[in-house]
Amino acid sequence: MNPEFAKAIQYIKKRSGSDFKKLRDHLDTHNLFIFLLSKKIVGKNLYSTHLEEIFPNKFDNVSFGETIRYLKEEIKKNKKPLVDKWGQETVVDLQTCSVAKLLPLTSVRKVFEHLINNLPSNKSILFDGLPREKEQIPIVIEKGRILSKRGYKVIFLEIDLADEILDARLVSRRVCPQCQYSGSILTPTAEKIAYDQKTRAYVAFCPKCAIPLEYKKGDHQLDQLGKLVQAVYERRKKFKQVSTLLQTQLSAKQYAFLRTDVPCEEFKGEKIELNLIAKYSTNTDGEVIIKRVPQTAIHNERTVYSLAPAGAVVRIIKTLAEVIRR
Repeated sequence: MNPEFAKAIQYIKKRSGSDFKKLRDHLDTHNLFIFLLSKKIVGKNLYSTHLEEIFPNKFDNVSFGETIRYLKEEIKKNKKPLVDKWGQETVVDLQTCSVAKLLPLTSVRKVFEHLINNLPSNKSILFDGLPREKEQIPIVIEKGRILSKRGYKVIFLEIDLADEILDARLVSRRVCPQCQYSGSILTPTAEKIAYDQKTRAYVAFCPKCAIPLEYKKGDHQLDQLGKLVQAVYERRKKFKQVSTLLQTQLSAKQYAFLRTDVPCEEFKGEKIELNLIAKYSTNTDGEVIIKRVPQTAIHNERTVYSLAPAGAVVRIIKTLAEVIRR
């Protein structure tokens, strides 16, 4: 474990205090099944990684999308076992589904049933990937009831973040065209940074290939000028419609909501809780100077800080502790 991650884990335990102890004790005797709901790149994977480390051997991270990708690879190797198990129609659905073409409902049901029938009996589950469409809501509610009968406490946890922060994350993503190393101009790590006089922009270089990183290709997030396309906002709107409808069909004991940004004037934590981004400048010798500053945005006409995992996971633990008290 790298020192920064270890420091964040210890901070989260200390900062969440009695909520950490409450959740830890609950996980010793009960299993949770948590549907993680959020817009794209809010940070669910990072938060799950932190929770798995904070509560050792208590959580298992299950992704519907990763399962689909695994099954597609298995079909390429030998599709006969899957055809025998699920039928030709489902296998064809798995072969032809994509980001643009979602898996049909009948096959969603079969894959989800497969997932919940093969869960580890001694762990709580952090689940990501459903529902993505309004039509999938009855499936997750139905399976949620089944999971409850099997002893899980089912929680739908919606995590939201200011769109301005999500925009910044999307347009800052970079990838090496040669080795596919990925990074971010917003939060650079191992990359070398230089100032391009021609484009008047700061450029990150791949630490492996020493060539400039480029905008991610094929993710359909940006137009040719590096601006967000309308499809991004349509997906966010669709997510909110799904989450709002889902919430109306669940009780307060099942649905929880939290934000991973906080109004600046209300923030009472320490710097480790804030997401720090790079602020670039160039000195008289042409050297790039990087200063780390808290990321801010405007949400509902207020200036907010973007929370780093240390701050976000403290909120998640607090929220989960509140739900299990209900």
